[in-house]
Amino acid sequence: MKIEDYEKEIEALVDQIEPAIKALTDKNDKLLLIAERIEPAIKALADKNDNLVRENKRLQDECESLWNMLEEIKKADVEEHTHLLDELELEMKLQALMSTTKKGIC
Repeated sequence: MKIEDYEKEIEALVDQIEPAIKALTDKNDKLLLIAERIEPAIKALADKNDNLVRENKRLQDECESLWNMLEEIKKADVEEHTHLLDELELEMKLQALMSTTKKGIC
């Protein structure tokens, strides 16, 4: 085969490949335009996500703090009312000792 034959064959292959290359280039250009359009939205969503993560952390800390506060209040209430229960128990014991079914002499 002569060099001219190879050149013609190569030109024929290039002619076949060129439309596919142009189509791929056009698709690539369209994808780049789409990417440029959605990039700000993606950045805004990423920023919003970061804010939500920080807010979630803050709220979890606040929730834990509130649970600790409730535990302290509960402990204080128990300590505060324990003496009332002790007094009530003593009074119930005294009433039990004071009551009788037999008539006594006064």
